[in-house]
Amino acid sequence: MTGHLKSDIVDSLFTRLFLSGDFVLDPYPDYEELRRLGRAHQVAGGAWVVTAYRDCIAVLRDPRFGNDIEAVGRAKGGASWREHNSLVMLSGMMLMANPPRHGTLHSRVSAEFTPARIGRVKPEIERVAKELYLGLRARGGGDFISDYADVLPLRTIHAVLGIPDSHRTELRQQTLTFNALFERSVTAAQVAAADLAVDEIRAYLSELLVYRRNRPADDLISALASASEAGAIATEELVPLLFQVYNAAYQTTMSLLGNSLWQLMRNPSQFTRIRHDASLLDSACEELVRFDPPVQSTGRHAFVDFDLDGIPVRAGDMVIVVIAAANRDPERYFAPARLDVGRGGPAGLSYGYGPHYCLGAAIANAQLRSTLQLLADPGLLIEPDGQAVRLASANMRGFAHLPIALSERAGRVTR
Repeated sequence: MTGHLKSDIVDSLFTRLFLSGDFVLDPYPDYEELRRLGRAHQVAGGAWVVTAYRDCIAVLRDPRFGNDIEAVGRAKGGASWREHNSLVMLSGMMLMANPPRHGTLHSRVSAEFTPARIGRVKPEIERVAKELYLGLRARGGGDFISDYADVLPLRTIHAVLGIPDSHRTELRQQTLTFNALFERSVTAAQVAAADLAVDEIRAYLSELLVYRRNRPADDLISALASASEAGAIATEELVPLLFQVYNAAYQTTMSLLGNSLWQLMRNPSQFTRIRHDASLLDSACEELVRFDPPVQSTGRHAFVDFDLDGIPVRAGDMVIVVIAAANRDPERYFAPARLDVGRGGPAGLSYGYGPHYCLGAAIANAQLRSTLQLLADPGLLIEPDGQAVRLASANMRGFAHLPIALSERAGRVTR
C-alpha cells in the first residue's frame, strides 16, 4: 500500500469516526483497522492519532503534554472564541487546566471525594437504584435510559453536591447541549446552543452557592464555598468547578449504565455468570468499563518538540488518544474483543490516567455495581424490547433510548 493511499484511508476512517457529526454503530472494527495500518497516524489538519495502550498511557502521563486553551477555543469558536460564554466556561474547567492550576483545583476537590464521603453516599445510591429497579420490574420493563440510567446519576450527584429538594432543577438538557463541545467537530449552531445552556447553568449554580453559604451542610457545595471564602479557591473558579463535577457525574455514568446493560444482553453467557456468582461483580464492573467506554477519545497538546518513543511530536501538535482502542489493544489484553466478566488484570483507560484521572470513578463504579447486583437476579429475564436509539454523538458513546422487557424466568411477566 502506498503512503498516499494509506493516508487517504486513515483520513477517511478518522472522519467517519469523529468528524461526521454522528455516531458509528460499531466503531471497534474501524479502531482495529487504524491499529493495523500503523502505530500512529497524522491526519489531515496535523493532529496525531494513537490507538496502542502504551502510546495512549504515555501521552496521558507525560508532563510535556497538556491542554492548549487558546488552540481549543479557536478550533471550536474561531479567533473570537472568548465571546462565547460556553467556550469560556470550558476553558475554566479543571479538565482543561494545566499545572500548577490543575494541582490546586484537583487537591481542593479530591480532599472532598474521600472514602468516607463516598461511603456516606453509597446507601443513597443503593436506595435510589432499588427504587428505580422495582419500578421497572413492576411495569415489566420500560426505557432503561429515561426510567433508570438517566435518573440514578442525577440523584446521586444531587446527594454528593448537597442540592436540596427545593432546588432540584435538573440541568440534564443543558448539560447534554454543553457536551457537544467535546466532539471533535463542532458547528456554530452547537456553540450558540451551548452559550444559551451555560447562561442557565451559571445562574443555577450561582444560586446554589448563595443558598449553601447561608445554610452550610456536610456536602461538596458547602465545602467549596467555604474554601472560596477562606481564599483557597478563587471565586471565579467555583462555578466551572462545580459544573465539571456535576457534568462528569451525569452523562458519562448514564452512558456507562446503558452501554453495560446493552453489552450484557448481547453476551447472555456473561450475564449468566454474574447471576450465578456474585463474586464476579467487581471484575464485571471493570470489564464493562473497559469493553465499551462512554468517552471514546481525549486529546492533549504538545508543549515542546520531542520524540515520543519514535513519534516525532512538535510543539503545538495535538495527539488524540483513542481510549476505546487502547482498551482493546491485543498487546495489553488477551482476546480483547471478547467480553469476559471474570477477566481481571490491568484496568482500561476509560477513567483516564495520570493527573486527569476521573475523581468520580469510585462513585460511578458504585452505581454500576448496585445496578448489576439488581439486574443479575437469577429469577429475572431481561431482553431488548424495541429499537435502541444511540446518542447523536461521535465521541460520547451511549444511548438516548434503550427499551427493555423484564419477566420472570418461568415466563410470567411482572406487571
